[in-house]
Amino acid sequence: MPDWNTHIKWAKKLGIDGRVADFINRLIDTPEDVLENDPTELGELYRRDPASVKSLLISHDWGRKGKAKLDILKAYCHTRFGEKGVMAAELHHILDYITSLRDPEKLAQIIISSSIFGSTRGKPMIERITQIQKEFRKEERKKQLEKISRKLVELNYNSYKEIIIEKLLVKAKEWDVHREVLEFVMNNLDEILADIDAYLRRKHRRIARSPSINTLDKWL
Repeated sequence: MPDWNTHIKWAKKLGIDGRVADFINRLIDTPEDVLENDPTELGELYRRDPASVKSLLISHDWGRKGKAKLDILKAYCHTRFGEKGVMAAELHHILDYITSLRDPEKLAQIIISSSIFGSTRGKPMIERITQIQKEFRKEERKKQLEKISRKLVELNYNSYKEIIIEKLLVKAKEWDVHREVLEFVMNNLDEILADIDAYLRRKHRRIARSPSINTLDKWL
């Protein structure tokens, strides 16, 4: 996901204090380190029973895995910094999500998962998630993933961006993102994507190349 400097840059552009953005970055990506010295009730609970808090409430990318955890994160951010804290958390997650969508292989996984998820509507949530996990272990799904990834790579920038916007709007509704945050991201999406692409270039120069990374070469 983008480095913290990128998160802070865009939080400032949204009108959020850089110190608040820095705290939110650490809170979402390394919540244990923050809560270890946190004076709030949640910090006290963490110090009393860290294992339970980590298993039930927090994790790396705190708020991305389940609506309940996201609601707790937002409530905590509001307690510390008011609405600006909540907006900083929402923006952090949106930038992370856009970065995921910028990888054609990950975007293909999201497209397939959404299709499977829609076909299991009405079933218990755990059953729907289990179904997705089983489907991705099937050989035909692996071939479908590869095929969709290749098609995404062949798209031009604007066509690919349209898919990103479509998925982003769905996720923003799911996360109940402030309208101000969503409109800000949409109005600045080209520049945000340019920053994310620059970050991915730097990242991929530091690690061994792989087929999944090569799918990004068309834009990077």
